[in-house]
Amino acid sequence: METALANAYVHILSSDCFGLAAALAFAGALTGAAFFVLDLRNARLVYLAEDVLRKLEVSVLFPEDLTGLSEEEKQTPRGILFRELREKKGRWTRHKYWLRIIEGLIFVCFVSASIFAFWLDP
Repeated sequence: METALANAYVHILSSDCFGLAAALAFAGALTGAAFFVLDLRNARLVYLAEDVLRKLEVSVLFPEDLTGLSEEEKQTPRGILFRELREKKGRWTRHKYWLRIIEGLIFVCFVSASIFAFWLDP
């Protein structure tokens, strides 16, 4: 969606419709902000459900029956949340940081484009 807004912005700006270009860029900034807020909401919902997910992983998804598994497989923590805790990746390799940085940059770019369109308006 943001790509379509950027393409429309460039097309409208080249047609000398500066007010419309500024409004379109503002809509792009709102879109970037909305995705940022949605990401924060999703992270909060996952955080609230983690204790339930851990219980489900142990009792339903990955039960204690270890027959047929190799010794290495038996030692590996079963479950998405347990494995994530064990691996402990660095802060900058996590999806949430990159997504928030990208959405923040999209917001800043569209706000800048809106200001630029108003600046060009005679």
